[in-house]
Amino acid sequence: MPNLMSSIEVLGLNTLDHDEWNTFVMEAINGTVFNTIEWIKVWQNSFPNATPLFIVLREKEIQSAIPLIKIRKAGFTNYYSMPYGDYGGILSNPKSQAPSPNYSQVEALFSQLSKLAKGRWGTIAISDFYDTAKDLESIGVQKVKTTTHILTLADNYQEIWGKLIPLKRQLVRQSQRKGVEIVKVKDEQDVVECYKMLEETAVRHGKRKPRFKLNFYLNIFNEMGKYLRWTMATVEQKKLATSICFAYKDTLTYWDGGAYSNALEYRPNDALMWDGIKWGSENRYEHFNLGGSPSKGLARFKEKWGAKTKDYWTYYLQSAGFKIAKYLIGKFKVQSSKFKTPRLLRIHPSIRGE
Repeated sequence: MPNLMSSIEVLGLNTLDHDEWNTFVMEAINGTVFNTIEWIKVWQNSFPNATPLFIVLREKEIQSAIPLIKIRKAGFTNYYSMPYGDYGGILSNPKSQAPSPNYSQVEALFSQLSKLAKGRWGTIAISDFYDTAKDLESIGVQKVKTTTHILTLADNYQEIWGKLIPLKRQLVRQSQRKGVEIVKVKDEQDVVECYKMLEETAVRHGKRKPRFKLNFYLNIFNEMGKYLRWTMATVEQKKLATSICFAYKDTLTYWDGGAYSNALEYRPNDALMWDGIKWGSENRYEHFNLGGSPSKGLARFKEKWGAKTKDYWTYYLQSAGFKIAKYLIGKFKVQSSKFKTPRLLRIHPSIRGE
Protein backbone atom coordinates (compact mmCIF):
# COMPACT_ATOMS: atom_id res chain seq x y z
CA MET A 1 0.00 0.00 0.00
CA PRO A 2 2.84 2.54 0.56
CA ASN A 3 3.49 2.75 -3.20
CA LEU A 4 -0.19 3.35 -3.86
CA MET A 5 -0.36 6.05 -1.20
CA SER A 6 2.34 7.99 -3.01
CA SER A 7 0.17 7.95 -6.15
CA ILE A 8 -2.86 9.47 -4.40
CA GLU A 9 -3.70 13.16 -4.52
CA VAL A 10 -6.51 15.15 -2.93
CA LEU A 11 -7.91 17.74 -5.30
CA GLY A 12 -10.50 20.50 -5.07
CA LEU A 13 -12.86 21.67 -7.77
CA ASN A 14 -10.41 24.42 -8.76
CA THR A 15 -7.40 22.09 -9.10
CA LEU A 16 -9.16 19.20 -10.86
CA ASP A 17 -9.22 18.93 -14.66
CA HIS A 18 -12.99 19.04 -15.24
CA ASP A 19 -12.94 17.48 -18.71
CA GLU A 20 -10.67 14.66 -17.58
CA TRP A 21 -12.90 13.98 -14.58
CA ASN A 22 -16.15 13.89 -16.56
CA THR A 23 -14.53 11.57 -19.12
CA PHE A 24 -13.38 9.30 -16.30
CA VAL A 25 -16.89 9.23 -14.78
CA MET A 26 -18.48 8.50 -18.15
CA GLU A 27 -16.13 5.58 -18.79
CA ALA A 28 -16.29 4.14 -15.27
CA ILE A 29 -18.88 1.37 -15.10
CA ASN A 30 -20.15 2.67 -11.77
CA GLY A 31 -20.01 6.37 -12.70
CA THR A 32 -23.35 8.17 -12.41
CA VAL A 33 -24.72 11.64 -13.04
CA PHE A 34 -24.21 12.36 -9.32
CA ASN A 35 -20.45 12.05 -9.78
CA THR A 36 -20.25 14.66 -12.54
CA ILE A 37 -18.71 18.10 -12.23
CA GLU A 38 -22.12 19.64 -12.91
CA TRP A 39 -23.80 17.95 -9.92
CA ILE A 40 -20.87 18.80 -7.68
CA LYS A 41 -21.12 22.45 -8.76
CA VAL A 42 -24.77 22.45 -7.71
CA TRP A 43 -23.65 21.65 -4.17
CA GLN A 44 -20.83 24.16 -4.13
CA ASN A 45 -23.04 26.93 -5.46
CA SER A 46 -25.89 26.14 -3.07
CA PHE A 47 -24.14 25.71 0.26
CA PRO A 48 -21.26 27.83 1.58
CA ASN A 49 -20.41 25.00 4.02
CA ALA A 50 -20.11 22.36 1.24
CA THR A 51 -16.62 21.76 -0.19
CA PRO A 52 -16.05 19.33 -3.09
CA LEU A 53 -13.07 16.99 -2.76
CA PHE A 54 -11.66 14.33 -5.07
CA ILE A 55 -9.37 11.60 -3.74
CA VAL A 56 -7.63 10.42 -6.88
CA LEU A 57 -5.27 7.49 -7.46
CA ARG A 58 -3.36 8.30 -10.60
CA GLU A 59 -0.62 6.84 -12.75
CA LYS A 60 -0.62 8.43 -16.20
CA GLU A 61 -4.37 8.82 -15.93
CA ILE A 62 -6.94 8.39 -13.17
CA GLN A 63 -7.08 4.76 -12.04
CA SER A 64 -9.69 5.06 -9.28
CA ALA A 65 -11.17 7.85 -7.19
CA ILE A 66 -13.69 8.88 -4.55
CA PRO A 67 -15.73 12.04 -5.23
CA LEU A 68 -16.85 13.71 -1.99
CA ILE A 69 -18.72 16.62 -0.56
CA LYS A 70 -17.28 17.85 2.74
CA ILE A 71 -20.00 19.49 4.80
CA ARG A 72 -19.44 21.40 8.03
CA LYS A 73 -22.60 21.16 10.10
CA ALA A 74 -23.48 21.48 13.78
CA GLY A 75 -19.83 21.66 14.75
CA PHE A 76 -18.81 18.50 12.90
CA THR A 77 -17.11 17.97 9.53
CA ASN A 78 -18.80 15.22 7.50
CA TYR A 79 -17.76 13.53 4.25
CA TYR A 80 -20.40 12.16 1.85
CA SER A 81 -20.05 10.35 -1.45
CA MET A 82 -22.51 11.54 -2.61
CA PRO A 83 -25.18 13.46 -0.68
CA TYR A 84 -28.83 13.21 -1.84
CA GLY A 85 -27.79 11.65 -5.10
CA ASP A 86 -26.86 8.50 -3.22
CA TYR A 87 -24.75 6.99 -5.95
CA GLY A 88 -21.18 7.88 -5.07
CA GLY A 89 -18.69 5.21 -4.21
CA ILE A 90 -15.22 4.30 -5.39
CA LEU A 91 -14.97 4.75 -9.16
CA SER A 92 -12.48 2.86 -11.29
CA ASN A 93 -11.06 3.10 -14.81
CA PRO A 94 -12.08 -0.01 -16.80
CA LYS A 95 -9.41 0.63 -19.44
CA SER A 96 -6.57 -0.03 -17.04
CA GLN A 97 -7.96 -2.71 -14.74
CA ALA A 98 -11.02 -4.72 -13.78
CA PRO A 99 -14.32 -2.76 -13.52
CA SER A 100 -14.01 -2.73 -9.73
CA PRO A 101 -11.05 -1.33 -7.78
CA ASN A 102 -8.99 -4.04 -6.11
CA TYR A 103 -8.57 -4.41 -2.36
CA SER A 104 -5.29 -2.48 -2.24
CA GLN A 105 -6.80 0.48 -4.06
CA VAL A 106 -9.90 0.53 -1.85
CA GLU A 107 -7.72 0.37 1.26
CA ALA A 108 -5.38 3.12 0.00
CA LEU A 109 -8.20 5.49 -1.02
CA PHE A 110 -10.10 5.01 2.23
CA SER A 111 -6.88 5.42 4.22
CA GLN A 112 -6.38 8.79 2.57
CA LEU A 113 -9.99 9.74 3.33
CA SER A 114 -9.48 8.75 6.97
CA LYS A 115 -6.46 11.04 7.15
CA LEU A 116 -8.68 13.95 6.06
CA ALA A 117 -11.12 13.24 8.86
CA LYS A 118 -9.12 14.77 11.67
CA GLY A 119 -10.27 16.92 14.54
CA ARG A 120 -14.00 17.34 15.06
CA TRP A 121 -15.31 15.04 12.32
CA GLY A 122 -18.69 13.36 12.39
CA THR A 123 -19.54 10.95 9.56
CA ILE A 124 -17.86 9.36 6.56
CA ALA A 125 -20.47 7.84 4.21
CA ILE A 126 -19.93 6.17 0.83
CA SER A 127 -22.89 4.89 -1.19
CA ASP A 128 -22.10 1.83 -3.30
CA PHE A 129 -24.81 1.23 -5.90
CA TYR A 130 -22.70 -1.08 -8.08
CA ASP A 131 -21.13 -3.17 -5.31
CA THR A 132 -17.60 -1.98 -6.11
CA ALA A 133 -16.66 -0.91 -2.56
CA LYS A 134 -17.45 -4.18 -0.75
CA ASP A 135 -13.82 -4.46 0.42
CA LEU A 136 -14.57 -1.59 2.81
CA GLU A 137 -16.39 -4.04 5.06
CA SER A 138 -13.26 -6.19 5.39
CA ILE A 139 -11.33 -3.20 6.75
CA GLY A 140 -13.91 -2.55 9.45
CA VAL A 141 -16.34 -0.08 7.83
CA GLN A 142 -20.00 -0.60 8.74
CA LYS A 143 -22.73 -0.81 6.13
CA VAL A 144 -26.46 -0.19 5.98
CA LYS A 145 -28.87 -1.38 3.30
CA THR A 146 -30.61 1.13 1.07
CA THR A 147 -33.33 0.40 -1.49
CA THR A 148 -34.37 1.98 -4.76
CA HIS A 149 -36.83 1.02 -7.51
CA ILE A 150 -35.71 0.21 -11.06
CA LEU A 151 -37.98 -0.09 -14.10
CA THR A 152 -36.46 -1.89 -17.09
CA LEU A 153 -37.30 0.00 -20.27
CA ALA A 154 -38.08 -1.68 -23.59
CA ASP A 155 -37.12 -0.45 -27.06
CA ASN A 156 -40.83 -0.08 -27.82
CA TYR A 157 -42.80 1.77 -25.16
CA GLN A 158 -45.97 0.03 -26.36
CA GLU A 159 -44.51 -3.16 -24.92
CA ILE A 160 -44.30 -1.47 -21.51
CA TRP A 161 -47.82 -0.10 -21.92
CA GLY A 162 -49.12 -3.60 -22.56
CA LYS A 163 -47.59 -4.89 -19.33
CA LEU A 164 -49.02 -2.15 -17.11
CA ILE A 165 -51.80 -3.11 -14.75
CA PRO A 166 -55.22 -1.99 -16.10
CA LEU A 167 -55.60 0.66 -13.38
CA LYS A 168 -52.46 2.49 -14.50
CA ARG A 169 -53.53 2.53 -18.14
CA GLN A 170 -56.93 3.80 -17.01
CA LEU A 171 -55.42 6.64 -14.97
CA VAL A 172 -53.11 7.73 -17.80
CA ARG A 173 -56.06 7.77 -20.23
CA GLN A 174 -58.06 9.72 -17.66
CA SER A 175 -55.38 12.41 -17.52
CA GLN A 176 -55.30 12.55 -21.31
CA ARG A 177 -59.10 12.95 -21.51
CA LYS A 178 -58.87 15.83 -19.04
CA GLY A 179 -56.46 17.58 -21.41
CA VAL A 180 -53.23 17.15 -19.45
CA GLU A 181 -50.11 17.96 -21.45
CA ILE A 182 -46.44 17.62 -20.55
CA VAL A 183 -44.13 20.59 -21.17
CA LYS A 184 -40.49 21.34 -20.36
CA VAL A 185 -39.48 23.74 -17.61
CA LYS A 186 -38.06 26.58 -19.68
CA ASP A 187 -36.88 29.31 -17.29
CA GLU A 188 -36.31 30.30 -13.67
CA GLN A 189 -39.89 31.54 -13.35
CA ASP A 190 -41.03 27.98 -14.08
CA VAL A 191 -38.59 26.72 -11.44
CA VAL A 192 -40.15 29.04 -8.86
CA GLU A 193 -43.60 27.70 -9.79
CA CYS A 194 -42.35 24.12 -9.46
CA TYR A 195 -40.91 24.88 -6.04
CA LYS A 196 -44.37 25.98 -4.87
CA MET A 197 -45.63 22.54 -5.93
CA LEU A 198 -42.83 20.91 -3.92
CA GLU A 199 -43.71 23.04 -0.88
CA GLU A 200 -47.35 22.01 -1.05
CA THR A 201 -46.42 18.36 -1.55
CA ALA A 202 -44.12 18.43 1.49
CA VAL A 203 -46.90 19.80 3.70
CA ARG A 204 -49.35 17.24 2.31
CA HIS A 205 -46.98 14.47 3.39
CA GLY A 206 -46.53 15.80 6.90
CA LYS A 207 -43.32 17.77 6.39
CA ARG A 208 -42.76 21.45 7.02
CA LYS A 209 -40.88 22.17 3.79
CA PRO A 210 -38.99 20.55 0.89
CA ARG A 211 -35.61 18.98 1.56
CA PHE A 212 -33.79 21.85 -0.17
CA LYS A 213 -34.33 25.56 -0.57
CA LEU A 214 -35.32 27.23 -3.83
CA ASN A 215 -31.71 28.19 -4.54
CA PHE A 216 -30.73 24.52 -4.85
CA TYR A 217 -33.34 23.93 -7.56
CA LEU A 218 -32.31 27.06 -9.42
CA ASN A 219 -28.75 25.75 -9.42
CA ILE A 220 -29.95 22.40 -10.76
CA PHE A 221 -31.71 24.22 -13.59
CA ASN A 222 -28.65 26.33 -14.41
CA GLU A 223 -25.92 23.68 -13.99
CA MET A 224 -27.43 20.34 -15.01
CA GLY A 225 -28.72 21.37 -18.43
CA LYS A 226 -27.28 18.64 -20.66
CA TYR A 227 -28.38 15.89 -18.25
CA LEU A 228 -31.63 17.47 -17.08
CA ARG A 229 -35.16 16.52 -18.07
CA TRP A 230 -37.41 18.76 -15.97
CA THR A 231 -41.06 18.71 -16.96
CA MET A 232 -44.46 19.97 -15.82
CA ALA A 233 -47.97 18.65 -16.26
CA THR A 234 -50.33 21.39 -17.44
CA VAL A 235 -53.92 21.76 -18.54
CA GLU A 236 -55.03 24.83 -20.50
CA GLN A 237 -51.79 26.55 -19.44
CA LYS A 238 -52.54 25.88 -15.78
CA LYS A 239 -49.50 24.29 -14.11
CA LEU A 240 -50.34 21.20 -12.07
CA ALA A 241 -47.30 19.11 -11.18
CA THR A 242 -43.60 18.66 -11.87
CA SER A 243 -41.00 15.93 -12.31
CA ILE A 244 -37.20 16.30 -12.18
CA CYS A 245 -35.18 13.59 -13.93
CA PHE A 246 -31.56 13.17 -14.99
CA ALA A 247 -30.55 11.31 -18.15
CA TYR A 248 -27.05 9.82 -18.10
CA LYS A 249 -25.48 6.84 -19.86
CA ASP A 250 -28.15 4.15 -20.10
CA THR A 251 -30.25 5.36 -17.16
CA LEU A 252 -33.01 7.91 -16.63
CA THR A 253 -33.17 8.80 -12.92
CA TYR A 254 -36.16 10.36 -11.20
CA TRP A 255 -34.88 12.76 -8.53
CA ASP A 256 -37.81 14.82 -7.22
CA GLY A 257 -41.32 15.95 -8.00
CA GLY A 258 -44.54 17.31 -6.61
CA ALA A 259 -48.05 18.53 -7.37
CA TYR A 260 -50.59 21.06 -6.21
CA SER A 261 -53.25 19.44 -4.05
CA ASN A 262 -56.11 20.88 -6.11
CA ALA A 263 -54.56 19.37 -9.26
CA LEU A 264 -54.59 15.72 -8.19
CA GLU A 265 -57.96 15.08 -9.81
CA TYR A 266 -56.22 15.48 -13.18
CA ARG A 267 -53.86 12.56 -12.37
CA PRO A 268 -50.79 14.68 -13.20
CA ASN A 269 -48.34 12.35 -11.45
CA ASP A 270 -49.49 9.43 -13.57
CA ALA A 271 -49.22 11.59 -16.69
CA LEU A 272 -45.66 12.64 -15.79
CA MET A 273 -44.60 9.08 -14.97
CA TRP A 274 -45.90 7.70 -18.25
CA ASP A 275 -44.29 10.55 -20.15
CA GLY A 276 -40.94 9.74 -18.51
CA ILE A 277 -41.27 6.04 -19.38
CA LYS A 278 -42.24 6.81 -22.96
CA TRP A 279 -39.45 9.37 -23.42
CA GLY A 280 -36.85 7.06 -21.90
CA SER A 281 -37.90 4.20 -24.16
CA GLU A 282 -37.96 6.37 -27.29
CA ASN A 283 -34.46 7.67 -26.52
CA ARG A 284 -33.04 4.17 -25.94
CA TYR A 285 -32.44 4.35 -22.21
CA GLU A 286 -32.35 0.90 -20.64
CA HIS A 287 -33.33 1.70 -17.06
CA PHE A 288 -35.60 4.14 -15.26
CA ASN A 289 -34.41 4.55 -11.67
CA LEU A 290 -37.42 5.76 -9.69
CA GLY A 291 -35.45 6.31 -6.48
CA GLY A 292 -36.06 5.25 -2.93
CA SER A 293 -39.43 5.34 -1.23
CA PRO A 294 -39.70 6.73 2.31
CA SER A 295 -43.31 5.55 2.58
CA LYS A 296 -45.14 2.33 1.70
CA GLY A 297 -47.62 4.32 -0.38
CA LEU A 298 -44.86 5.73 -2.58
CA ALA A 299 -43.30 2.28 -2.93
CA ARG A 300 -46.63 0.85 -4.08
CA PHE A 301 -47.02 3.70 -6.60
CA LYS A 302 -43.69 2.79 -8.21
CA GLU A 303 -44.26 -0.95 -8.11
CA LYS A 304 -47.58 -0.55 -9.90
CA TRP A 305 -45.57 0.82 -12.84
CA GLY A 306 -43.60 -2.42 -12.94
CA ALA A 307 -40.52 -1.20 -11.02
CA LYS A 308 -38.57 -3.77 -9.02
CA THR A 309 -36.69 -3.10 -5.80
CA LYS A 310 -32.90 -3.05 -5.86
CA ASP A 311 -30.86 -3.10 -2.68
CA TYR A 312 -27.46 -1.49 -2.36
CA TRP A 313 -25.15 -0.54 0.50
CA THR A 314 -23.98 2.64 2.14
CA TYR A 315 -20.72 2.27 4.08
CA TYR A 316 -20.13 4.62 6.97
CA LEU A 317 -18.01 5.50 9.94
CA GLN A 318 -18.99 7.83 12.78
CA SER A 319 -16.64 9.39 15.30
CA ALA A 320 -17.07 8.79 19.02
CA GLY A 321 -17.85 12.47 19.55
CA PHE A 322 -20.56 12.42 16.89
CA LYS A 323 -22.16 9.30 18.42
CA ILE A 324 -22.21 10.95 21.84
CA ALA A 325 -23.81 14.08 20.39
CA LYS A 326 -26.52 11.97 18.69
CA TYR A 327 -27.16 10.12 21.94
CA LEU A 328 -27.52 13.36 23.90
CA ILE A 329 -29.85 14.86 21.31
CA GLY A 330 -31.99 11.72 21.53
CA LYS A 331 -32.15 12.02 25.29
CA PHE A 332 -33.16 15.68 25.06
CA LYS A 333 -35.94 14.80 22.61
CA VAL A 334 -37.31 12.17 24.98
CA GLN A 335 -37.25 14.62 27.88
CA SER A 336 -38.81 17.42 25.86
CA SER A 337 -41.72 15.14 24.97
CA LYS A 338 -42.46 14.83 28.69
CA PHE A 339 -42.16 18.45 29.73
CA LYS A 340 -41.36 21.84 28.29
CA THR A 341 -37.60 22.13 27.91
CA PRO A 342 -36.02 25.13 29.69
CA ARG A 343 -34.94 27.69 27.14
CA LEU A 344 -31.21 27.32 27.85
CA LEU A 345 -31.41 23.55 27.22
CA ARG A 346 -33.24 23.71 23.93
CA ILE A 347 -31.29 22.33 21.00
CA HIS A 348 -30.59 24.71 18.18
CA PRO A 349 -32.14 23.62 14.83
CA SER A 350 -28.66 23.35 13.28
CA ILE A 351 -27.74 20.68 15.83
CA ARG A 352 -30.88 18.74 14.99
CA GLY A 353 -29.86 18.81 11.35
CA GLU A 354 -32.57 21.20 10.23
